[in-house]
Amino acid sequence: MAVRYDSTLTAALAGEIEARFAGKPVTALGLCPESWTLALPFAAGGTLWCFLHPEAGQILLSSDAPEALPPRLPVRRGQARTSGVIRVGDWRWIPFRRLILLEARALPDERVLALTLASEGGPPRYTLLLELPRNRRNALLLEPAAGTTPGSVVPADDTRLEGETTAWRIRAVLRERPGQAGRGDRYRLPAGRRVGIREPVPADAWTSVLAGLPPSERRGAALRHLAYLSPLNVEHVLTAGDVDAQYRRYLELRSGRAERWLLRRAWGLQPYVSRLGDPDAAGIPSILDGMERSAEDEDVRRRFECAGPPAEDADGTPVTAAHLAGAAASEAEAAATARIARALGRRRKRLARRLSSLRSELEQGEPPERLREAGHLLLARLREVPRGVAEIELPDFEGGSRTIDLDPRLTPAQNAERYYEAAARRQRALEKLPALIAGTERELRDVEAALDRLNETGEVSETIRQLAGVRPEAIREGAAGARARLPYHRFISSGGLEIRVGRSSKENDRLTFQHSAPDDVWLHAQSVPGAHVVLRWSRRDQAPPERDLREAAVIAALHSDSRHSGVVAVDWTRRKHVRKPRKAPPGSVAPERVKTLFVETDRSLLERLRPEP
Repeated sequence: MAVRYDSTLTAALAGEIEARFAGKPVTALGLCPESWTLALPFAAGGTLWCFLHPEAGQILLSSDAPEALPPRLPVRRGQARTSGVIRVGDWRWIPFRRLILLEARALPDERVLALTLASEGGPPRYTLLLELPRNRRNALLLEPAAGTTPGSVVPADDTRLEGETTAWRIRAVLRERPGQAGRGDRYRLPAGRRVGIREPVPADAWTSVLAGLPPSERRGAALRHLAYLSPLNVEHVLTAGDVDAQYRRYLELRSGRAERWLLRRAWGLQPYVSRLGDPDAAGIPSILDGMERSAEDEDVRRRFECAGPPAEDADGTPVTAAHLAGAAASEAEAAATARIARALGRRRKRLARRLSSLRSELEQGEPPERLREAGHLLLARLREVPRGVAEIELPDFEGGSRTIDLDPRLTPAQNAERYYEAAARRQRALEKLPALIAGTERELRDVEAALDRLNETGEVSETIRQLAGVRPEAIREGAAGARARLPYHRFISSGGLEIRVGRSSKENDRLTFQHSAPDDVWLHAQSVPGAHVVLRWSRRDQAPPERDLREAAVIAALHSDSRHSGVVAVDWTRRKHVRKPRKAPPGSVAPERVKTLFVETDRSLLERLRPEP
């Protein structure tokens, strides 16, 4: 049974986790991608379980340690070992030593929970991010990027920009997904667009957003512009009466009162921080307690823990291959939903740009009457207007004077005709622009409302599909493409950078020109056939670390015809300096600004740098 999140619930959950575990030592992080499960055991007892499947969503506290927890291993103080990941069955474990939970915070007005781990009295070492929107639930383990000393990943204010890069690098991901950030990438903050993130929305801002709108449009406007309102709570706020009564109910919701309730919703038992006017809501001690009761209703632990599929489902039905096929279908559906969400986001940006352009055209153009008057003045004083000038000052019809801009290449009569044509165009625009602006505003509201519904529920209706402009067959193709084989093998350098190796001649081209960024490092064994190799690197102002670069060069040498040589020359340059000559065969390129490394072909490096499956 699913639990749904909004920014208000996420903030409350962060407060409860911090109150229970702040300062407590953490022993390890366990990830089980097959069932979307995460475990964070504490040395003093107790484990925080996170079930991130779209049909679950519970975050539970257990007094028991996970059965799959690996034995203690010698690790460097305050860090996981360089070799890092330990496999125990379906689990991947990253052991910690002498790390405590420093804080638990929610990203402002986002459904993202950030758990910061640090050595006692020291700076943050890791941040565990739980992304809780139903259609893109995931967990990311972040560590400081090379050469940085980051503070909290939670912004200090609400002025963050869309896609703003933090000082944190992704070290591990619960579930890798095509098109999303992966291991070695910098973490980018989600955009904060709404009003009232740090403090409640002021009364005048509330009124300016909602006053004057018909009731049918207030819900969409509130969700687009007012922080901490969500599909979970917006109906309760907007059914309070007039705009002033709605504002009072909103302030009551934002007051932060320590109320905890369990609501019965169509999708199951839903813990929340307000009873939302529901007379059947049951009071609970905490959000975590409500999660426990929600999990018991459908036996979430039994269905989603990583010990493997149960012999029988909760209703006694034997688990068959159909259950596993259903899980794969769920993953394909999530990929299709993400495709539609991206299409809606692109359309929203296009509509916003179009709306801004139309409004600017309406507000900034000259009135048609003034343009026609300029034509009249030029015709009335043709003999006084010399040719070849860019402007002229003429007496107007009211006793004053007026400066008129001219095209020096045209005669005075042609300049007058130009003003008449401009007046006619402006007149037609003024007749059409209000309707175009109103239509664009409606389209933008519909797209933003569809995006809000999709982000909250993950359900794709026919209306949402039409607004996204994505054909059903395109969705199926996109879902299949998400599962298609990538054109490269992956390795992870000792410094945590991703190394990509082309699989064949054609896929070398795809890797170089479709699956790499301009500032990535491109490598190839010198003067012999071999794979294209890309070392992911985003800093245009400095070269990558020497160790990571040499490891990528060794991998390039081992994937070339010189793999049996003792020492191999490997060329490298930035990917933006690699071009494809016209009519060149697959895999043939022309690199420029090349530098050369000489490396030994150490075959054991491939196994050491091969990522965990």
